[in-house]
Amino acid sequence: MSKPSISLCMIVKNEERFLARCLKSVQGLVEEIIIVDTGSTDNTKEIAECFGAKIYTFEWVNDFSKARNEAIKYAQSDYVLVLDADEYLESADQILLLLESLEKDIYFLSIKSFLRGGISTIHPVIRLFRNVPELKFFGRIHEQIIIPADSLFTQDHLEVMINHDGYMKDVITEKNKEQRNLKILLEDLEEQETGFGLFNLGIQYKMMGQYEQAIKTFEKAFPLSMEYSYICKLITSLIQCYMELEQFDKALVICHESIEAYPNYTDLYYLQGQIYESLHYINDASESFNHCLKIGVCKEP
Repeated sequence: MSKPSISLCMIVKNEERFLARCLKSVQGLVEEIIIVDTGSTDNTKEIAECFGAKIYTFEWVNDFSKARNEAIKYAQSDYVLVLDADEYLESADQILLLLESLEKDIYFLSIKSFLRGGISTIHPVIRLFRNVPELKFFGRIHEQIIIPADSLFTQDHLEVMINHDGYMKDVITEKNKEQRNLKILLEDLEEQETGFGLFNLGIQYKMMGQYEQAIKTFEKAFPLSMEYSYICKLITSLIQCYMELEQFDKALVICHESIEAYPNYTDLYYLQGQIYESLHYINDASESFNHCLKIGVCKEP
């Protein structure tokens, strides 16, 4: 039985700085490259052509999910792989993906985002999925694959890491991402206020350094988000905002309460260790960090 085929589906605009690196990292992994361009004025299209990409034009309407779904509708392969231009695979992860038999319908891959100050975060997201009409993106920004509640789709987590440096400060400033994202998020919440929308708005305020506003938004999102997979990310983001404001007592209380509810979520112990370290409780910090190493990277979405 032959290995299932994969289509790489991307949306781009003025990505000449990163696109070649991304496309090189999937050479030999995908059968076709689908590029939906939303208005590039640089050499993005020419770079894509050099890799044999099928290029389509789509008018930008402040809705990432519409652009994503436009890209995947052209896919002809068994599976769809979704990457952004500022993402790429290392050689070891290319090999892991090549060796995977792909029997499930939906796969979570790990995204490693490089942040300022040498910090990076890792979180699981759906980036590889069977090419069927039922699997499509939802959300004007921070779009995600929506899995029907009565779905029989099978899922798994692959040991594949996608590197992402689009959150580096110089990249965000260059693309004016902050103001663009904030505008879309506020417009989206005007139409319908949801926990996920408030969570994403809080993340945006946090990235912009508006920590007090972020805290208010996260706390508003919390009761609307308890049953969703992003709740732990919401909690850790709230803790980080209190830490940035040096309100360590509040941050520590949230850590303790959250660890009781989510005892296997590694990031909570790491943040707890950072707080103890800031308060000069070195033994407690060491215990927290050692517990992180014991648990390892959390793979639950």
